[in-house]
Amino acid sequence: MVALFDYVKILFSGNEKQWNELTSPDKNRNFFMANRFLAIKYPVQVSLLSHYRINSSAVSDYWHSILVKMFKTQPNWIYAKTKKKSVEDKKKNLPSEAMVKWYCMKYEMSRRDYNDNVTFFGETFLKEITDLEKILKSQGVLKEI
Repeated sequence: MVALFDYVKILFSGNEKQWNELTSPDKNRNFFMANRFLAIKYPVQVSLLSHYRINSSAVSDYWHSILVKMFKTQPNWIYAKTKKKSVEDKKKNLPSEAMVKWYCMKYEMSRRDYNDNVTFFGETFLKEITDLEKILKSQGVLKEI
């Protein structure tokens, strides 16, 4: 049994001996995920080769023969990079709860309307609110908690 990412490496490698050692069940097992990876770059081709009754082992052989000619190593677009936002970064720019209540009361809006404004206008809106909060705290309108 071959793991998915080992299969993907073999799929792009020019080592025919390793490819021929793969069994049909290994190719069938990894066919779906390999097609998902390939759909990043080749959506039309994958769409045509993803029919329900298609021989997945033969399609895997086809992809291998094509990809070996096009790539010498595994390309970077196979792995999608993600960046996780830390919770601290999100909380740094948020105004206090007292400020949110004051703002909602002043502008006669619900908390949901306020959250919609935050969603639509993002950092610009939050920066204005935090600047206003600093001014209101300095004037004594808002009490620090």
